[in-house]
Amino acid sequence: MKLNAGIIFEYLRDSFDAELLGNAGSNLNLPRPVFYMEGDPTFQSDRLYLASADHLPARKGVLKDVIAGRPIGPNQRWLLETAPNGRRYACTSLHAFDQEQPLPATFICNSFEMAFPGSYAFPVETTTVGIIDLSAMGSSPDEQRAHIDAALGTLTKSLKLSAGVSYRFSSLYDAPVYIKQAEAALDNGSLMDPGKSVYFFSEFALTEMVINSLAGSPVESLVPEGLERVIAHDASSSISYLETLRVFLAENMNFSKVANLLFIHRSTLVDRIEKIEKNYGLDLHDPDTRLYLQLILKALEISDVVKKGL
Repeated sequence: MKLNAGIIFEYLRDSFDAELLGNAGSNLNLPRPVFYMEGDPTFQSDRLYLASADHLPARKGVLKDVIAGRPIGPNQRWLLETAPNGRRYACTSLHAFDQEQPLPATFICNSFEMAFPGSYAFPVETTTVGIIDLSAMGSSPDEQRAHIDAALGTLTKSLKLSAGVSYRFSSLYDAPVYIKQAEAALDNGSLMDPGKSVYFFSEFALTEMVINSLAGSPVESLVPEGLERVIAHDASSSISYLETLRVFLAENMNFSKVANLLFIHRSTLVDRIEKIEKNYGLDLHDPDTRLYLQLILKALEISDVVKKGL
């Protein structure tokens, strides 16, 4: 497609300074990228768009290509990577409760874009992907989260949907990464805390990391021998060393706080921890050992939830 003076001035409404090189049929040298949207149904005909801070139609068309995994050119990438005024975004993944009779995807997309002005929504396979512009929701992450929670809560309940929400990000080119976060938030949230309609990735990031770290291996194969013997002890004892260990690690080895949480005397807790370290070979003074034990305990917790749901 050749960009010439006739095409530029017929289609472009933005004002710009352009240097005409040669005759009217020659290419133009423009200060910002120009986007040619060939046959895009959004615009009903072929169009040229001058890149600007808030050109929602052009950006939405490029986003569709990126989310679908189609290659884009440098000008299109520039449009996605340039967030106006330091703008931040969040991705959502929306699933219908009723998979047998789901609402039309276009209706869900339109409802989402009405609930979040300046946002984008697309049907992607069996889900609806939404990208929220956070600029009108206050400046702090807490304010933005509260706004998303309230608006998405209303939307999901009225349309019988559930939603996952990603971390915040600034480059729309990275949207596919954050869509995966939103999907992970929804999957893990539905598993670990069923009954809610909105799940934030920040609450389930550790769950996702632990699941991915297993790489398909059974969690039991990664339990160290000392912890196996702790579990065996609990099977024949009224005192749970495993629960003692879990709370002790979760509370950063604060003996007084842990004793209160377990409703035991502090000296009793000290005696238990000494036995766990001496009898089962677990060095709780080693930070790597503590981290590994916490990850394994989290993995065991997830595994138990999965087994109960089968």
